[in-house]
Amino acid sequence: MSLTGSRSLIRRSAEQWREIQQRFEHSGQTQVAFCAAEGLALSTFTLWRRKPGSSREMITNNDAAMFVALPDSDIPGPSLSTCIFP
Repeated sequence: MSLTGSRSLIRRSAEQWREIQQRFEHSGQTQVAFCAAEGLALSTFTLWRRKPGSSREMITNNDAAMFVALPDSDIPGPSLSTCIFP
């Protein structure tokens, strides 16, 4: 009996995982369905999606450009700001 089960172990580079994550983002599938179709272990896929530098993190980090620094107020006490969203 094999210790690894029916799956063969494949080592993938960080670049390969980025490509896999990009395919997932454009697939429209759930993680479970995508991993089943690709023959990936869901646990490994999830681990790589949480790693720094993943495509998911890069998308999130691009949102930082949407923040605008507000000037300091000379009024003492708590300050209130109004946000207007498009």
